[in-house]
Amino acid sequence: MKSPLLILSLAFFAGVAIATGFAAPEVEAGAALAAAVVAAIVALRSERKGTMLAVAAAGLFALGLLRAADGPPPPGSVAAFTGRAVIVEGVVESDPVTRGSGREVRLSVEAVSLGSEHRPAGGDVLLRVGPGVEVAYGDRLRAQAGLRPVRSQEATAFEDYLAERGITATGFARDVSILDRNAGHPLRSALSDARAALDEGLARSLEEPLAGLSQGIVTGRRGALQRDVRDDLNATGLSHLVVISGSNVTLLAVLVVAGSAWAVGRRRAIWLAIVVVGLYTVFVGADAPVVRAAIMGSVLLLASASG
Repeated sequence: MKSPLLILSLAFFAGVAIATGFAAPEVEAGAALAAAVVAAIVALRSERKGTMLAVAAAGLFALGLLRAADGPPPPGSVAAFTGRAVIVEGVVESDPVTRGSGREVRLSVEAVSLGSEHRPAGGDVLLRVGPGVEVAYGDRLRAQAGLRPVRSQEATAFEDYLAERGITATGFARDVSILDRNAGHPLRSALSDARAALDEGLARSLEEPLAGLSQGIVTGRRGALQRDVRDDLNATGLSHLVVISGSNVTLLAVLVVAGSAWAVGRRRAIWLAIVVVGLYTVFVGADAPVVRAAIMGSVLLLASASG
């Protein structure tokens, strides 16, 4: 077994390839997550490199299934209503992001009204909400919006980025009304509150621009950055430092391994780093770029642990 990294990479890509033939992404994602958890537990208890590598490969195969769970928009997707002014109803499924005087809201659509017709619908849209409207994760809202598809011949680089994150359309929300304040998952609501509390603590403890930079690096909240700081980061090509990416995951993993190897040994410190990276991924919201960075970092850690 001279190429453990190759074996792990092939296992992951095999999971991605097989996942493309599945028609039930919810079942697929649940099975993949369960398999990955079991694989991690068995690997932690194993002292044999061969067994550990085999189980790690099974876990990466499961993560490949999970990564490919997002397929083309299903029938009834909100993508079918792009190019028209509609009324959308849905639940805010991530922390709103401040942009200028407004906020950007990722809405998990539940229904769409077009004229007198009201239909169930699915998919995620990114809505820009004007000032004066307070929205948070878990709010169920109704709003009028003209939806623009993110996948088109005229798509911008930003819209390609949104499509990668599973967003099918964008629009400016008007006549926003809050239908329910507690429609989100209790665990995700708790995580959202924890992130907000951490951001608030950083804002109180540090002066600008350090407060905004620390919030961006730790929780991925770019909306807290001052405009001149954001412009400087963009101009120097360093904007990736204030989003959750591979650099954040690598830094976290290195700190965990360096801080715990003396107490538990290098091998166990690597497994501890994998667990911490997983928990951090969940804490910051598990968006697609974060999950991708966590998977890549975990593959490297697994390769290091296996020899």
